[in-house]
Amino acid sequence: MITPVPKRVSQSFTSFSQGVDRVATFLAVVALAAMTAVTTLQIVCRFFFTALSWSEELSRYLMIWLTFLGASMGVKRGTHIAVTFAVSPLAPRWRQGLALLVQLLALYFFLLVALYGWKLMNLQAFQVSAGLGVSMRYVYVSLPVGGLLCAVHIVSEILQLLSGEKPWP
Repeated sequence: MITPVPKRVSQSFTSFSQGVDRVATFLAVVALAAMTAVTTLQIVCRFFFTALSWSEELSRYLMIWLTFLGASMGVKRGTHIAVTFAVSPLAPRWRQGLALLVQLLALYFFLLVALYGWKLMNLQAFQVSAGLGVSMRYVYVSLPVGGLLCAVHIVSEILQLLSGEKPWP
């Protein structure tokens, strides 16, 4: 068995992860509602008046944010695709090690997304969007935020597995 983690540590981090997920879910709902409202407004304005110059750009930026918030929600709920047929025949000890390895690789990936997203955000900080006239920093910050949200949920998952709170696959 892999080195256990105290349950109180796992429970505390799980509570933090759940709070982060609630905020991300709320923001995703707001982004989806805003995107729907802006798109509907664009259709009405195009039909009865003149097209809005900024609506497509705002919808695109909301979709980018929605993608990264939704990715973190998928990580939290364990709904991303997984290859289980190759893991199922393995002995329990091998399954545990492989599950931990997969979680650590995912954590590494999302931390890289956060790090390089931060660098990209800083490179694009002085660029201004054409339609809205806002700094592209607000769009590019979705990369580090999304990466960190996913990393929080993966750390929570690892701690749950190591503490015995969650059964190994």
